[in-house]
Amino acid sequence: MSKKRRKKANENELTRHHIVPSSRDGGNHHSNIALVQDKKHKAYHIMFSNMTPDEIIRDLVENYWDEEWGWVAKAIKEVEL
Repeated sequence: MSKKRRKKANENELTRHHIVPSSRDGGNHHSNIALVQDKKHKAYHIMFSNMTPDEIIRDLVENYWDEEWGWVAKAIKEVEL
């Protein structure tokens, strides 16, 4: 049985990234696709796994940021809208 070899991507090559993961009901519409460098795409998934942008913001606010910082308070309000 032969294994299909995947072409090794150049780390600067652009790849398609679903903003809302397709496995989380994010579609293939152009508004849900971002072109990013392969190395950044891989790093994104290492850091955030399969989280949606809203989940990432909530996680950062709840676990890493001080809510008394003005820009954090603004981000919380925007996510709650």
